[in-house]
Amino acid sequence: MPLSRYWYAVLLVFFTAPARAQLYPFKNFSEKDGLSYQNITAAMEDGRGLLWVGTPNGINWFDGKNFYEPPIAASSGYLNITNLYKDLRNNIWMMTFYDGIYRFSGNRFTRFLPDSVHPESICNNVFDFLQLKDSSYICLTDMNVFAFDGKHFSLFDPDNTALQTACYSIAALGDGSLLLGTNSGLFHYTLEKGKWRLSKSLFRQLSITRITTTRQAIWLGTQTGLFKFNSLASLDRQTPDLYLFDKEYITSMAHIGDDSIWVFGKRLYLINKETIIGFGQENGLPASYVNFIYCDSRGISWFCTNNGLSRLGQVYYQFDDMEKYLPGNNSMTRLAIGRDSTLWVGTQNGLLYREKNNRGFNSIYEVAHVAIGFISWFCQDPNGDLWTGSSSGILKITGRSVSRVSSLHSVSQCKGADGGSWLADIDGNIWWWKGATMRQVSHAAAHQDDIYSLYFDTAKYLWAGFRNSGIKVFHWDHDSLTTIKTYGPADGFTNLRIRCFLGDGRGHLLAGTRTSGIYIFSLKNDSIPCHLDNRQGLKASWIKELSKSGDTIYIATNNGIYSLTGNCTSPSIKQLHFDKAVVGNESGSVLACGPYFYIANKGIMKYYPKAVVPDTLCPPVYFTQLLLGGMEDSTWLPYTVAEKHADLDYAHHTVSFQFTGINLLNADQLRYQYMLEGLDTGWGLPTSRNNVNYNLKPGRYTFRVRALNEAGGWSPHPAAVSFYIHSPFWLTWWFFVLLALALAWVVYTIYRYQLKSALRLEQLRNKISADLHDDMGSSLSSISILSEVASREDEQKSRHIIREINERSLLLMEKMDDIVWSISQKNDTVGNLMSRIQQFASTLLEAKEIEYEVKIPEQVRTVRLDMLRRQHIYLILKEAINNLVKYSCCRSVCISTACTGRTLTISVADDGKGFHRESIRRGNGLLNMEKRAGAIDGELSIASVPGKGTRVTLAVEIE
Repeated sequence: MPLSRYWYAVLLVFFTAPARAQLYPFKNFSEKDGLSYQNITAAMEDGRGLLWVGTPNGINWFDGKNFYEPPIAASSGYLNITNLYKDLRNNIWMMTFYDGIYRFSGNRFTRFLPDSVHPESICNNVFDFLQLKDSSYICLTDMNVFAFDGKHFSLFDPDNTALQTACYSIAALGDGSLLLGTNSGLFHYTLEKGKWRLSKSLFRQLSITRITTTRQAIWLGTQTGLFKFNSLASLDRQTPDLYLFDKEYITSMAHIGDDSIWVFGKRLYLINKETIIGFGQENGLPASYVNFIYCDSRGISWFCTNNGLSRLGQVYYQFDDMEKYLPGNNSMTRLAIGRDSTLWVGTQNGLLYREKNNRGFNSIYEVAHVAIGFISWFCQDPNGDLWTGSSSGILKITGRSVSRVSSLHSVSQCKGADGGSWLADIDGNIWWWKGATMRQVSHAAAHQDDIYSLYFDTAKYLWAGFRNSGIKVFHWDHDSLTTIKTYGPADGFTNLRIRCFLGDGRGHLLAGTRTSGIYIFSLKNDSIPCHLDNRQGLKASWIKELSKSGDTIYIATNNGIYSLTGNCTSPSIKQLHFDKAVVGNESGSVLACGPYFYIANKGIMKYYPKAVVPDTLCPPVYFTQLLLGGMEDSTWLPYTVAEKHADLDYAHHTVSFQFTGINLLNADQLRYQYMLEGLDTGWGLPTSRNNVNYNLKPGRYTFRVRALNEAGGWSPHPAAVSFYIHSPFWLTWWFFVLLALALAWVVYTIYRYQLKSALRLEQLRNKISADLHDDMGSSLSSISILSEVASREDEQKSRHIIREINERSLLLMEKMDDIVWSISQKNDTVGNLMSRIQQFASTLLEAKEIEYEVKIPEQVRTVRLDMLRRQHIYLILKEAINNLVKYSCCRSVCISTACTGRTLTISVADDGKGFHRESIRRGNGLLNMEKRAGAIDGELSIASVPGKGTRVTLAVEIE
């Protein structure tokens, strides 16, 4: 059922009585709620469901919970919004002071100014706007009326000079004609042969500030009051069918439903068929002046004031602030309705009551000069009289008269059999009371704990709820109470602190507790009681009172009011919604009275459950912020797209999403489900959280989100963002190919190196084998032959042969020593090599009395040489030293080393006689030196000058 149809029924009930200063469910928004400016000038709902809110300093979008200020550049420095309009294509037009009109279409704002060729259009103050058909509009300014084709402006009626004034309002009538309200009256135009013709000029002495049409009437707001015309004929006759608010300047109007309108003159009024209702700040409005009124597609009324934006949705409660009736620390404890519909309020100090149709409350704090004190309970007898328990005793209420009938200080009461009642006093005693008889009934638990609640079931069992020790069930035999069942710590109920009982009429007893929610006991058997708490939706632990209306049980708690329907196996618990900032959250008492019920908290609220319309609007969902890679997308406007795509590099692998469902009435009740395709396997659980962050691996993802309303309706289309996070180069396929190739090359290089090393080792082995075979074989063979010859010769010849054998043996030992030295890894440095050369050279040079010097820089000593280079270098230097001893006739020799980069240079220089390079014969020694240098990729140079000595230099690349 449309919301507006509830308006009429409920408001009619509210206001058939004289108006009281009661608070209604106005929800007010201001700068502290996110508005960019406190003064609100216009409002309009767009096709997405967003509310556009105009201010003298720009525009705001409102989704029901959050405000957002879209970026618009104004030529005048600020954007003073005067009105808003939605055309047939759902484009939004913004009218301004000083800055013409703006159109929002395709997520872009476009500004239009009247043509400067018209002197009348120099002023850009625009008040109203109307679309006649596609690309045909009428624009009202403070100087004239203009026709607008979507690009250019022209005067609407150049012949009517009376329009050269402030033009405030325009309305299209059912017959296709137009009404223009101006500062100099009303003008009626009809369309004749495609042109607008002035039909009549009306009320030329009046300033027509607003025009509103309903199904059966035309309403004109003027500077002197409000006119209603039931037909166009009565308008043409200038004879209103109703005139209201004499001498009030009507500044704003809006229709709600078919035949009701809001009007603001000196105050805010709602006019329907039966009544005229006035509203002011005392009823919850944030200000005494309303600039603009707007009613959206759901029947929600919006009031733009100079002190913020106010919303009035479903009118389902009235609230009376009781602060002035409860001085000091006094507070309300219980509620009751007398037989003459008088509302009685129990307090800590006595009684308050309000007669039907009365404006305020009266108080009774004494009876017969005795202070009443704390009111613990109310009950009503068959005659309709009320009875109440207080600190001063039991009181009887007849009409507005209160009398004390007993001094018993009772704290709880319930009805018993045969028209009697059970009472529990402050000392934990239980009493039977019927008529003039009141007697104490003994029981085993007397004086042990306070009894906060009593209940007498149909089986004649009395249930007693104790403050701290649980429940005891008694059997009554007219003389005493016998305990037959207990629910306490010894029975597994460790925290059963009873505060109230209520029978549901279906064989169950509900027990409200101080800290553990509600327990439901069966009155038919001893089954385990059902427990209701936060798991079933009861978000309160302290249950203060229970009241029943039909099949619904209302629960007053320390955290609002709840309704309970269903049964133990499938209970349905819902929290009732109201403005907790005004009404308060903690409720001390609840009293069901047929179609409504009363709630006592900060005041007294009269609540109409049937006026609450279920929220069946499936909320559209949009993104309000996207952080991709930690950066906000500057090209994207919140609420403007439902889907988006993005590419991200690997460094920007963090993403954040903020989203909202649009619900202008119950946005706080929305929940959200989201999933990240590429990571999640399905939708997550519904949550009230509307933002989420991810730190993701490279890949392709789509984030989807949808909103869920309180009635279970999902968003028709989830909002989605698709994005791709690129892999870093070291995780790409081509990098893996290159890596595989590089690895293969490394393996191949290692293999070639190992193969080359093996070949070198094999060559070395072959060389050593050849050297051993050639040198040692020949030497040993010659020694063997000489030994055999010596054995046959005489002594003199034998002595000569033995000396030769000795020389050859020494030479063989030297060669063997050279071979062993060259293959030893202990001798793999240049320092060891030069020590070996020095050892060899010293024997020869000192024998010839040749002075020598060996120069080895410290940084060269540790340079390593492989076995092959070491052997060849040693033999080349050995041959060079042998040659200079034999042929140079020198007096001194210098052997030096140097290392530059990876090049090792060794030189042997003497100061001998030298020679001409061309004159020497290339013998085996020189050839062997050159051959050995080539074997290690070295460069051998011999420089000699006759009479100045010789220098032999070897340069070798080292690894």
